[in-house]
Amino acid sequence: MPLGQRLFLFIFLLLSTCLNAEEKQTLTFGIANFTYPNTKQELFFKTYQAIQSALLPTRVDLKIFPNKDLLEAALEKGNVDIVMSGAGVYRRRLEQGLRDIATMVSPQEPNPDKAVGSVFVTRSDHPIVNSISDLKGQRLAARYPLGFQGITIALGEIAKSGEDPDKFFRTISYVGGGEENVINAVREGKVDVGIIRSCYLEDKAARKEQVLGVMPVLIKRQNDSRCLVSTDLYPNWSISVTPHLTPGDVYKIIHALHSMPKTSNDMGWTIASDFKIVDQLNKTLKIGPYTYLRSWTIKRVWEEYQAGIFLFVAAVIVLILHSLRASALVRKKTRELSEAYERERALEKRIDEQLRINSVCQLSSLVAHELSQPLATIGCYTKSIDMLLSKNKTSSPPLDMVKLAIDSINRNAKKATQILQKVRSIASRKEFQPQVLDLHTELDRIVSQFKGLLIKHKNVSIILNLNTRVPIYVDKLEFELAISNLLKNSTEACAKSENATITIDVYKNTASDTVCINISDNGPPISKDIFANILSPLSSTKHDGLGLGLSIVEAIAQRHSGKLSLTLSPAKNLIVGLILPIYTDNKHDL
Repeated sequence: MPLGQRLFLFIFLLLSTCLNAEEKQTLTFGIANFTYPNTKQELFFKTYQAIQSALLPTRVDLKIFPNKDLLEAALEKGNVDIVMSGAGVYRRRLEQGLRDIATMVSPQEPNPDKAVGSVFVTRSDHPIVNSISDLKGQRLAARYPLGFQGITIALGEIAKSGEDPDKFFRTISYVGGGEENVINAVREGKVDVGIIRSCYLEDKAARKEQVLGVMPVLIKRQNDSRCLVSTDLYPNWSISVTPHLTPGDVYKIIHALHSMPKTSNDMGWTIASDFKIVDQLNKTLKIGPYTYLRSWTIKRVWEEYQAGIFLFVAAVIVLILHSLRASALVRKKTRELSEAYERERALEKRIDEQLRINSVCQLSSLVAHELSQPLATIGCYTKSIDMLLSKNKTSSPPLDMVKLAIDSINRNAKKATQILQKVRSIASRKEFQPQVLDLHTELDRIVSQFKGLLIKHKNVSIILNLNTRVPIYVDKLEFELAISNLLKNSTEACAKSENATITIDVYKNTASDTVCINISDNGPPISKDIFANILSPLSSTKHDGLGLGLSIVEAIAQRHSGKLSLTLSPAKNLIVGLILPIYTDNKHDL
């Protein structure tokens, strides 16, 4: 401070202490270490004079604090009544009842709402800095902790970039004093980057003072400032008052400040309209009135998130109720499924047992049914040999007749063995040996063989109508069993009829590539009840029959991808149709 101004200040303070003893009170005007250049010191002294004059005879003591921390401590204790400070101090101390009454305005900072900011500076030989992230992990120099332009604004800029300002820099060195200390730390390489107030470089240039060895970085264009700035702009320095002052005193101060002539460099006081940007900055950095955000307490959580907590609790309750209901439903369904499963297992067990019983019965009946014919033939020829031996006791029987009987016995014994093997294969679903056969040839053979066995029913004639010649792919023995069973059934049905006749008709169905073998007879008519149950196992129209003939034929047909059809003729005689697929693969020859 120049000697002349210091002398003026001393004289003014001395005169202030010599006011008459009848003064009503003493007020304190506090300011944090005013280090602005000479261009702003004029505004400082005129402001103090205007306030003192306005409040006479009340004495106003001037108290300059070495730093803002001491000023804020005095505010907290109630030792300061009028404050000249940056907007950061004013907004951080709202809890003490501070009220803004005037904000600085100047040609360099014409908009009081957007007037001050911060500038990042690095050494001139520092690598190029293109973004905030380029400064991450570097060493920083600043004047004081929580200095508004000295560090707070800059940390807010870091937070806006998405970084954590508390962990952004490797180290932070607080050098105190003025911006010169920050500049020197950067220039000397003690730190990598420094933070200075906006317009500092412009003020130095106006006084024709050079700042060497450093350069500003991350410069933004701000229409509201004529100075270089690396951050957003915030409200200018403010005059604020505490609740200690009476409304009348506050009015006098406001009137004096806004009536005060501007300084020689056109600086003065006006009204700032928007301090929300400062509040948002404090909230983002969790400082001042928002320091509590750094500590999580039950009270804070409850006060801030009460509505959200209610919604959360309600949602949890709903989820719990839904979960309980779902669990109950799951348990109920699980129990029902378990019970159903146990019932199904029990039913399957009973069905399995019944099937085993039925299988034993059916296989036993099948063996009896199929072996009856060859065994009867063997018995017949055995009886014939016995008769020949009885008639020729003194001489040998004719060898040709004996040989014929033995050949027939051997043939039927072999057939009985084959039937037993085939029954076993049907039961085990093995030994299925299909081959390509000519339907015409096989039917002719089976019919001829069957006619030779009609010893008891020589009156029965068989008519074979072969209207087509097609190949079939069947197991030879099973096909013979099927046709023989059908012929046997028809023989027994029409044996007592006059002119007993069995008719075999063969038809080809081109649309379905199948052939139908229809076997009918002129036996007695069949009732509807008998026809309805004719395929049921153990159902028979014969008093000594087992009712397995058609069931066996149906099983054989299905085994060959065919089916059995049952119809009644106009005379109510049964027509049995064995439908089989025609063989179409050319790789097999007939």
